[in-house]
Amino acid sequence: MAREINYSMCWEDPDLVIRGLKISSSDSILSIASGGENIFALLLKKPKRLVAIDSNENQLRLLKLKAAAIKRLDYDSFFSFMGFDLARNRWKLFSMIQDELSEDERDYWRKHKTMIEAGIIHCGKLEMYLSLFRKTVLRLTLNRTKIRTFLSLNSIAEQQKFFNTYWNRWFWKSLFHIFFSRLLLKSGRDESYFDYNTLPNVGKHYYARSTYGITQIPVAENYFMHMILSGSIPKYMSKHPYLDETNFRKLKNAVSKIEYVHDDVSSHLGKNKFKYTKLNLSDIFERLSQKEYEEVLKKLTSFLKPGTRICYWNNMVIRKKSLKQLKYELPESKKLFKRDKIFFYSDFIIQTVVGKK
Repeated sequence: MAREINYSMCWEDPDLVIRGLKISSSDSILSIASGGENIFALLLKKPKRLVAIDSNENQLRLLKLKAAAIKRLDYDSFFSFMGFDLARNRWKLFSMIQDELSEDERDYWRKHKTMIEAGIIHCGKLEMYLSLFRKTVLRLTLNRTKIRTFLSLNSIAEQQKFFNTYWNRWFWKSLFHIFFSRLLLKSGRDESYFDYNTLPNVGKHYYARSTYGITQIPVAENYFMHMILSGSIPKYMSKHPYLDETNFRKLKNAVSKIEYVHDDVSSHLGKNKFKYTKLNLSDIFERLSQKEYEEVLKKLTSFLKPGTRICYWNNMVIRKKSLKQLKYELPESKKLFKRDKIFFYSDFIIQTVVGKK
């Protein structure tokens, strides 16, 4: 049975990827596809080559659909098609872009017409879990007016005052710890993500990380926070990979340059040795034990030239990162992680290949 769509948008800050990998026009990049936003962000840097890879074919189908919509639709129609506002003509808009897709891809979306009609930005397993969070825990804590007020704040001081005054009460704390407990989170994420969890209290961890994001990361241009709290992202959002209208227009001719690979990273690199200079690996190691993590990294480095930079996130599994094949760019990683607009993760890691075993 085909795997479901786990993420209908990418929940990893593209600014960290671009800065961490130091993307240039001479790079050949391999990046996990996920929901696609980081693929578009990387494409805007005009690399020599960009390959989107995913072991879940449905994530690639989603990315291709977004690319087709960018290519064929005007900005306003694209915004509606994605699901960022109310619309009743999404299936009609799909008919305008479906020629960009293969027959297999068209058939998939025809079978999942309800995803199109609801807006594809909402079709992921994680997004549906966050929607439930908005309708229960958040709505019982803050009304819509208060949420809009928070999202309009222009300083960290204002955010901290708002959080302490209206938000961070016992009711919020209690419900949050329950909703983001290991038991309930399994309905929002693949259960295998919990196999090697090293956090003693998952709810406590996410509460601390969320508090940091709410009180320490500027909210005005944080589209991740807008999506979590309101279920949408405002039109013309500055610096967003495609909702920034300037970026959207740049992507129209560029999306055809994306290459798509349905495979796992190790297998693909084994067939394409030394062809990539930068790798964005998302959180692919989250399902692995420490031993498996080290073995996979060693294998990957055997397919890469010295000087190749890779980045990835850790979520609930804390890693020992001392491998002689890789230089851990610790100061750079920590500096970027502090400014991460999304606060799900425990760590952001940048490493450089230094040699072979």
